[in-house]
Amino acid sequence: MQTHQVSKTNYKVSDFIAWAKAGTLILSPSFQRRSVWPIGAKSFLLDTIVRGLPIPIIFLRDQKTDLIDSRII
Repeated sequence: MQTHQVSKTNYKVSDFIAWAKAGTLILSPSFQRRSVWPIGAKSFLLDTIVRGLPIPIIFLRDQKTDLIDSRII
């Protein structure tokens, strides 16, 4: 059975702003599913962030793939 290491990273809104200004923030990569959040939910999330209230944990997965045989390394 293969195991994966998981690490926790905290980002601030200012991190995302800096990435956007640097042109390194990709909000819709080719592997991402289409947007599923309605406008009201997006607005509520932003309001929650602006007010400094806690938001749920967001999981991001960094996965390496062997480009020759497409298996996960």
